[in-house]
Amino acid sequence: MTAGLIINIFLILSFLYLGLICFLHIEKKSFLNKTIFLSNLLLVITFCCLIYTYKLYSDSNNLTIISLLLMIILLSLYFVLSIISHAFIRLRIIFFPFFLILLSFFLISTILYSSKTTEMDLFNNRMLIIHILSSLFSYSMLTICSITSLSVFMQERILKSQTYNKYISSLLPSIYEGETLTIRFLYLTFLFLIISLVTGYFYNLEQYGDIKYFLNEKSLLSLFSTIIILTLLALRFFYGLNSKTTLKIILLCYLFINFSYFGIKIIN
Repeated sequence: MTAGLIINIFLILSFLYLGLICFLHIEKKSFLNKTIFLSNLLLVITFCCLIYTYKLYSDSNNLTIISLLLMIILLSLYFVLSIISHAFIRLRIIFFPFFLILLSFFLISTILYSSKTTEMDLFNNRMLIIHILSSLFSYSMLTICSITSLSVFMQERILKSQTYNKYISSLLPSIYEGETLTIRFLYLTFLFLIISLVTGYFYNLEQYGDIKYFLNEKSLLSLFSTIIILTLLALRFFYGLNSKTTLKIILLCYLFINFSYFGIKIIN
């Protein structure tokens, strides 16, 4: 068995174990279960960081490096937010499928693509570093928006249903709390998308002397997502939108961002 295959197997097993831990009953005051969950999450983050260091200095392609870095950022953000607010621990079962999506991107890029050179030159340009990090943070924030918006929609459906499910409802934050988190992270998503587009523009201008390389599918989809998010924030501020419409728009943006970051690279 090669080192890459062994790493992938251990990474999959660590995520599966995290998935099992997600089904623990974790109340706000249940210190033991909360500690087990956060410790296991920290262990997965540490393992991902070690793999990232290994991949960075080995023959790995850009997509593998970026997908792994994104996984580390999102897991770390979730870890910090879970320490700050118990609402995010309650969202663990909804977060987990999104973690699996990132794991799938990493495994696909590792299996299907190879590189004969190390990718350290990816981080030699300061403007490119800012562009990459802002893009990854915008993706992470939009992922959190999708999850909190989905939780609001599910909570409303549970409250309106004739058979109230107390267990599922207890896993979700309140409607008010979920809506507040969604809007706050939408603002952060919009901010990081703007930074990503601006730095991408100046990086292409610096590298190629014009913007024709900037006007590609990734940039156009990111720009379109930014406009949609701005429109959503404006409509919600002036007129108000129900949770179902908000969820549909956020998931549409999430689909665009996923396709622009990963789909186009995989197709190419």
